[in-house]
Amino acid sequence: MKPLNRAERNSAFMNFLLVFLLTVATIMAVVFFSIRVPSKQNEKLRERIAFMEAENAFAEKFGLAMQGTLEALAGYDSGNEPCYVTRRRVDRKLADLNRLANENPDPDNQLYDLVYQQFSNLNEAKAKAKDLETERGYLQQ
Repeated sequence: MKPLNRAERNSAFMNFLLVFLLTVATIMAVVFFSIRVPSKQNEKLRERIAFMEAENAFAEKFGLAMQGTLEALAGYDSGNEPCYVTRRRVDRKLADLNRLANENPDPDNQLYDLVYQQFSNLNEAKAKAKDLETERGYLQQ
């Protein structure tokens, strides 16, 4: 005994099955992308954190070199040694500072180059002032 509306029942079942499979596929796609997208974002954030940590380490290293250069520049004011000795020591410190500025992990950041340039200008100015002061001392004697 076969039902009279067998074709309608099969059609309704197929429609139900199609809608069910579409729903399950949609749910699976949402779950897949909700896991996949954050993992890519986490990867990008980890890369950014690594870059920032490298930049912070570089800034700390550059700061220590800057401090050493400032201490060497203070030798001009102490007057305990001749100007050319102080100048040579500051030039060595400036060479280290320039080498560090060229190792900058962020090539777009020109701050370190500007700091080097300012220290170099300060070294020239202090050496010139010390030379003039020494020359003035010789002239007064």
